[in-house]
Amino acid sequence: MKYTIRRAYEWLFPDDCCDENDQKNLIRLDVPRNSSDAIQLLTDFSWSELETASIEPASASCEIAGKWFALLSVWVGQNTGPLGYTAAEGDLLDHVTRKAPFYVYDPCVPLEDGCCAAFSGRCALYARFDVSGGCPPGEYRFNMRIQSKDGQEIKFSVLICVYSVKIPEKISLRISNWFNLKNIATRHSCELWSEEFWRMTEQYAVWMERARQNCFLLPFDAVNWNEEDGNWIFSFEHAKRLLEIFARHGMQTLECGPIIRQRFLGDDHFCLIGMEHCEAASHTGLRFIKKYYESLSAFLKKTGYDEICLFHVADEPFDASIREYEFLAQQIRRIIPTATFIDAVCTSRIGKYPDIPIPDTKRYEEDQEVFEAIQKEREVWYYTCALPGGQSCNRLLDIPLLKTRLLYWGGAKYGLSGYLHWGFNCYRPAQDPYQDLCPRFGATREIRYLPPGDTHLVYPGPTGPYGSVRLEQIRKGVEDWALLNQLRSAAPKRMREILDDAIKSFSSVCRTEDFSKVFFQLLMACSKMNGQPHLSHRRPGRL
Repeated sequence: MKYTIRRAYEWLFPDDCCDENDQKNLIRLDVPRNSSDAIQLLTDFSWSELETASIEPASASCEIAGKWFALLSVWVGQNTGPLGYTAAEGDLLDHVTRKAPFYVYDPCVPLEDGCCAAFSGRCALYARFDVSGGCPPGEYRFNMRIQSKDGQEIKFSVLICVYSVKIPEKISLRISNWFNLKNIATRHSCELWSEEFWRMTEQYAVWMERARQNCFLLPFDAVNWNEEDGNWIFSFEHAKRLLEIFARHGMQTLECGPIIRQRFLGDDHFCLIGMEHCEAASHTGLRFIKKYYESLSAFLKKTGYDEICLFHVADEPFDASIREYEFLAQQIRRIIPTATFIDAVCTSRIGKYPDIPIPDTKRYEEDQEVFEAIQKEREVWYYTCALPGGQSCNRLLDIPLLKTRLLYWGGAKYGLSGYLHWGFNCYRPAQDPYQDLCPRFGATREIRYLPPGDTHLVYPGPTGPYGSVRLEQIRKGVEDWALLNQLRSAAPKRMREILDDAIKSFSSVCRTEDFSKVFFQLLMACSKMNGQPHLSHRRPGRL
């Protein structure tokens, strides 16, 4: 039987060649404690021919959990453009791994009895190894076995080299992935706010926590409101239950979502969400804003969440709208004097507001002096979305997968405090998350399509959401940030050397085949810094 194996940060494609048949191969993974790593495997037989897949530790007292997942492929119909969104005819595509259209593996489905019966195509597997925080440093061997129904077998061993350095339970880099509540209901055929909906929402929160997310959005559509005799009444019953779920799954910061938006990106003025006919800065708009934030403030104080809050005013103000944004922020500040405002910005003309600006990675580097000056006084986060494109790091399906992980190395390089992305499960209406990865984007006046993977990190399944190869690389990237942060105060020169080996800028990173050596050096430096035993005789191993 033939097969091929990839590292967790390399893309695997359904049409990859299977040329491996050596049953004596040893694969080694270097892992810190309280972390994980994985391999991907593609076979030359179909799902219908799979009989069993097993992961057996050589030692019974191992504190590492091995688990198989089935890999599903998704259809990439368009490529990311050189500047973002999708490419136009004639665009240079030297930044993509493949020219569209093509299939690539991303969704990860737990491999349980009978689940593969519905799958088609070649059998593709993802083996994940979760290392506990209390696992002693050392080498741990796992015997891997995949058997087909005709009795043929694939056998090989994985050696997990656990280092003394440990990923902290709480990581100070703030991570936020926005989500869509209505999609949780509609994509899983459950009624909004029903008990089944809340059970499903908890599953999504588990995956957010898996991605090391620690900031959670309170979206405006979690708040019920109506107008009575010219007055607005707001109820936070659903919001309270939502935040209780997030509190169980790693929430350190609450983001109070905006109630103001642009009708189209780049507009001069803002309107109210849910009342797009009403200008936010109008008399009626300001009355609505005042009443809402008075009610929200009372709710936050009553529940105790006011101590961990950030407030969004309006997403992505441009040059044309930043002054109106500042005016609206001032109105909210009068209602909640202690509010800290945070928003993604499409301008570098930053004054007093927002308190925490979030430029995209390209804007940050182009106007680095502007944002570095701000960083001397307050936090700056960063974000990606449908842009930047081209060679820039992002979490898209047609650029090197390693760039998803190295997004967070860029945050460490520039001393940025948090990362925001808009799309955890933000499928567009009628979008097929598996077959339509580049849906039409409705927030621009011109016709635009979102680049592949921008809308979501998780995929809706029959009993809940599925994780993804990209989500796991986000987790690894955030954990890498935590390791680099450990070096920042103890060995800043060594940290900069390691960073420079991996990433010169958000659009200039190391080759995928060179990353294992860089990561090995990071593990060694952190182990040495801690003065604890480490595997100093090891060298980056084969996969």
